[in-house]
Amino acid sequence: MEALPQLSDQLFPDSLFDWDPVPDDDWFCANAADRLRETHGPESGLRQSPFPIASDMIPLEDSEESGLESDPEAERACRTLLSKPEIDMSTALSLCRTRSEDSAGSDQFARGADHQLDSAYDEFLPNLYTNQRGPSEPPILTDVPPALIQELGRILPRALRDEVVVLYFRHVHPLCPIVDEFEFARIYRECEREEDLFSRFDVMLFLAMMFVAFAHVGNSALEMSSASTVVAGQKALLEHVKSLYKNSSTYTNQTTLTCTCLLLSYWSPFDLDTQVNSRWVHRAFFHARQARLGDPDFDSGTMFSRRKIIWWSCVLRDRLVSVGLRRLHRLHKIESRWGPVTTADFGAEAVCPQFMGVESKRVMMSAFIWMCNLIPLICGIGTFHANRKFQWEWRDVSSANHDLLLEELMQCSAYESQLKEWKTRFKQELGFAMVKESAEMSRVPLRFPQLVNLSLFAALYRPYLKCNLHESPLGVRFRTLAATKVKEASAKVVKTVHQIFSESKVEHVPLAVTAWIALPLAVCEVDWHATGGQSSCLTVSQRSEIMISLNALAERLCGVKPTYQLLSWVATLASSQESSHVRATKRARLDLEQLVTQSPEETPHTEDEDSYILDLVAGAVDLSLSSDEKPSTVT
Repeated sequence: MEALPQLSDQLFPDSLFDWDPVPDDDWFCANAADRLRETHGPESGLRQSPFPIASDMIPLEDSEESGLESDPEAERACRTLLSKPEIDMSTALSLCRTRSEDSAGSDQFARGADHQLDSAYDEFLPNLYTNQRGPSEPPILTDVPPALIQELGRILPRALRDEVVVLYFRHVHPLCPIVDEFEFARIYRECEREEDLFSRFDVMLFLAMMFVAFAHVGNSALEMSSASTVVAGQKALLEHVKSLYKNSSTYTNQTTLTCTCLLLSYWSPFDLDTQVNSRWVHRAFFHARQARLGDPDFDSGTMFSRRKIIWWSCVLRDRLVSVGLRRLHRLHKIESRWGPVTTADFGAEAVCPQFMGVESKRVMMSAFIWMCNLIPLICGIGTFHANRKFQWEWRDVSSANHDLLLEELMQCSAYESQLKEWKTRFKQELGFAMVKESAEMSRVPLRFPQLVNLSLFAALYRPYLKCNLHESPLGVRFRTLAATKVKEASAKVVKTVHQIFSESKVEHVPLAVTAWIALPLAVCEVDWHATGGQSSCLTVSQRSEIMISLNALAERLCGVKPTYQLLSWVATLASSQESSHVRATKRARLDLEQLVTQSPEETPHTEDEDSYILDLVAGAVDLSLSSDEKPSTVT
């Protein structure tokens, strides 16, 4: 991975935390590594998993029958007592967490606080043997009501639940890898009943995983569920998660709550709550800071920690939601000393993937790393536009300010160069995977970083489509350039969208792509009608295929409906223009020197009309995305 670009240093300022990690934890690291390396023979009496796990990939199970089995932690406590007679007994006992304690059931945990189960999530998600906890990470085990298990059985009968688990790790996990795949697969495989599963894996996080993955359930598989539609199934699961979250937020592990809120941020129904996904991202950051996930030193003695990936997943989700949905005021200020994500941070799943081949797993990990490498550009462009808006609207800066406009033009040019560099290096690294066929690997997580990158080109120049009073000659020419840049970038985005729908099933496309394709699709729709169907953006068949796929996706996910309806509104708007506005799109490529020296008379009038119409359409898209408004209210 030497070719991977490094994240900007500006993302890693000195942390505000000065906490010193617990010393002398090498004994635990060695023990954890030994457990991971151990293997056992053929299965005996265990149910076959829907996702077979090779025997050489499964860690050695603890024996529950032998009370005499050697425990390294107990031996260490004994050695401490012998070598240091002055140590008090309570300190020695705190060092001794026997395996019988690790395997305690939920009933034992519920009967008394003195017997605490270490099977809830801590710094290792999910972790059956958590041997180190920070002071803010209490062990918990949610007491699951029987009624909830029965309801879950109706929504997700065992056969469907097995399928949804696979869907989660193939379609959701590559975009948000917050759950340890290897450990989850081992726990899930060993548990026949829901009661057994929820005694070892937090029920709230599991339901959140099922909630997100349910969006990818096919129509044939949906017949096994009591839910008649994907939205109905998601709503039912969401209500259960919200109920558990409300009742558990005071004592649940903060890392678990962080992961749960991150997954719930993928809910955007447009008919329940305004900006619901942004609020779940905010809750995720709240819990992440409570767990001190942004502090690398907080668990420096813990091996195979998932904290780093969870933290960067929070940051990435915040940037994608805030910038993609035009909610720049919701960007969180990040203070962390974590370095860039690497394949080593994925732990055992990097070498022992459970739901796809090793090569496919490497591609998915690389795609996530490249997505994280876009964070500085996503945040930088969003912050740049937020500051620009403040300058022009609140400081009463004249639109004829030549120096300020020239400075912004130079900044746009710098961001465009960085986006192009990222695009080039991404293709060099993962271009081979774009054409490789793999039944077990979805192309969408691989296309998504490319889609965001191309969409950022359009987002970069979108604010300059607006026509201002007392506009300077440079402002007029800059607006012409912006219209050209937006149309060119939109054409590339739409071609990528067509590739996604061509090579992937509709149910494999996540709702998260909507924010990044809405403006490009609307721009190309305007161009399509303006050219009388002779647009160079896409052919007649390509446009038809995209609209059919979007309609099918809107029927499955209500969050896509506003975008689909918005495109219909754009088509009506474009068709209502006078015949004199019908023209071929001029794709003039103006460099900086031409832009500064060209006279106003040389600027084509049709391009000025282009920017006006595009600004009107972009404003409707911005309003629809930022406020969760339906297109009917926009018009």
